[in-house]
Amino acid sequence: MNFTNAKLAAAFHNQLTLKQQSKIQKFIKRMQFPCFDALTYCQLAEGRLEMVAQCANKIWDIHPIMPIVRAAGAIVTTWGNKNPVVGGNIIVSNNKANHNKILKLLKPLAE
Repeated sequence: MNFTNAKLAAAFHNQLTLKQQSKIQKFIKRMQFPCFDALTYCQLAEGRLEMVAQCANKIWDIHPIMPIVRAAGAIVTTWGNKNPVVGGNIIVSNNKANHNKILKLLKPLAE
């Protein structure tokens, strides 16, 4: 599926100010679904979603999910394209092309 039609779920968990959100308006306009943590990541692994983005993931939030989504072929990084092993703001995408496009949209807030 191409980026234009890709389904994106996201949640900021009250971690982004309105000023920060104003820096990523193109990303916010692409958000179509709320993020329900593990359920949403499993929907990505099933192929129902193409991308998931969340703020403030703790290691216990993301560690159990990484093997599942990676086994489904997904890419998992922080918004700054770093290893998500310590948690933080996380992006999970179904392919490298979608991942790179989301990273570009979130670059103003990359860690």
